[in-house]
Amino acid sequence: MMPEQIGRYKVLEEVGRGGMAVVYLARDLSMERDVAIKVLPAQLLEQDVFRKRFEREAKVIANFEHPSIVPVYDYGEENNQLYLVMRYMSGGSLADRIKQKPLSFEETSQIFLRLAPALDQVHARGIVHRDLKPGNILFDRYGNAYISDFGIARLIESSTNLTGDLLIGTPAYMSPEQVRGEKDIDARSDVYALGAILYEMLTGKQPYDSTTPIGLALKHITEPVPRILSVRADLPPESQHIISKAMAKDRQQRFRTAGDMAEAMQAIVSKRSPSPVTERSAELPSTDQPDRRKYILAGAALLVVVALSVCALVYGWMNWGSSQTAEKATETVPVLLTDSSIAAIPTVLTTAQVIEPSPTAPAVQPQATSAPAVSIAPGPAVFRDDFSDPNSGWERFSNDAGSADYYRGHYRVYAELPEIIAWGVANRAYSDVTLEVEATKVSGTDNNYIGVICRYQDEDNYYLFAIQSSGYYAIEKHKAGKEELLGSEFLEYSDTIHQGNTTNHFQVSCIGDTLTFYLNGLKLQEVKDTDISSGDVGLAAAAFEVGNTEILFDNFGAKIP
Repeated sequence: MMPEQIGRYKVLEEVGRGGMAVVYLARDLSMERDVAIKVLPAQLLEQDVFRKRFEREAKVIANFEHPSIVPVYDYGEENNQLYLVMRYMSGGSLADRIKQKPLSFEETSQIFLRLAPALDQVHARGIVHRDLKPGNILFDRYGNAYISDFGIARLIESSTNLTGDLLIGTPAYMSPEQVRGEKDIDARSDVYALGAILYEMLTGKQPYDSTTPIGLALKHITEPVPRILSVRADLPPESQHIISKAMAKDRQQRFRTAGDMAEAMQAIVSKRSPSPVTERSAELPSTDQPDRRKYILAGAALLVVVALSVCALVYGWMNWGSSQTAEKATETVPVLLTDSSIAAIPTVLTTAQVIEPSPTAPAVQPQATSAPAVSIAPGPAVFRDDFSDPNSGWERFSNDAGSADYYRGHYRVYAELPEIIAWGVANRAYSDVTLEVEATKVSGTDNNYIGVICRYQDEDNYYLFAIQSSGYYAIEKHKAGKEELLGSEFLEYSDTIHQGNTTNHFQVSCIGDTLTFYLNGLKLQEVKDTDISSGDVGLAAAAFEVGNTEILFDNFGAKIP
């Protein structure tokens, strides 16, 4: 039976169940926010020493502070069961995304380059994840990737080792040294798992396949690293080198750190992507307008149900955070390998060949320019503004959260604090309208929002067409203070978006019940919604990781059909 309350948390629903935990969505009554609670089985407390180990590990995990690690807020004991409280993520897992289709190289790079620094930070503290997999990489509703369950594998391993010498891992991603039962596991085991995950992101397939979990685990020792270019010939040749080096059988031949692996990935990205930089402008001018805070609700973390896979030598515990099922023995399932099974593993390693990249000509770096707008709603221009006149009517405000004001022939929107949307409106109301504007990111994180607003009624009710400088986009509805993505469960990725400090050309329309989003001349999305029929128009910016995001808007236009 689902409890009504755990500590100060009101339980809303069960969102996951497995062999070693039940996961609930709950409401923190003190902080007034949604959280995820993982409740461990009561039998663990039959071991007197486990409670102390749990408390020690929970404190270590809770002290992790990195924008790419799912934060743990609290821990406790209720009805003889221990529990962990963490941020609730709503964007699903990497496993969910891979199931839909293989990721592009650009999207894979964005995710990978965000996660690598988080691993390095934790590894520097002497902590190894031990169970990295797509199911443990979660997304918030803005598409930002996070690593979950740091320390969980070590915690469970410490409890099971009280009664037997056992190993924990997921067969599809276990390093050879984990499979062999070696005790001195270090950061390079996580690097190996990263290589396997990278292969799966780009191909939609795990590196190895087998009919049983133990057979799958053994292939990490006996089989060579697969050739990714034979599965996807469109990938850069250097991608094979990264995967082969990360998944080398001998850990001495691997990347030393996740950061080293990220540097190799960044070198490929730099060849493929332009990186024009706009000069940083001066500090914000102060205004006499009243303070005005504009908040967004933080995204949260969705944890889903997973099943167990059992065989003669392998049995599973909960697949924390993953949405995968155990319909086949080849599914990713955390396993416990006994010493007797490890003894049967051959000790001779198959040395993986590290494939050196083929030489390639330096890529020409194109300059990002504003693409010609596509006409999606013909009609007379009713309002044009190049922002050369500071009295053209746009909202002007400044406070400690952000600002919007005229600046050197532009309209500048500045997000000072993370998790805040700053915007300014034109003070012109429309029902049906098509809007276009050029938006240039000057500074700040790429983990941001750059947006155009239509049908703005107040700070709780409007439509937002937004992109992130990392390549994602969305159409959002804000209704009665609640946010909803329209037309998609998650933010979508598009190569159409000019990434980094550069310019993008927006053209959006709100015509009847149809909302259409064009960017740089190409259509991104079209959705239907009837909740908001008219209102003001505006320009917006936000930062979700660190503050100080500055966007300059220019050549704004509005026309009616």
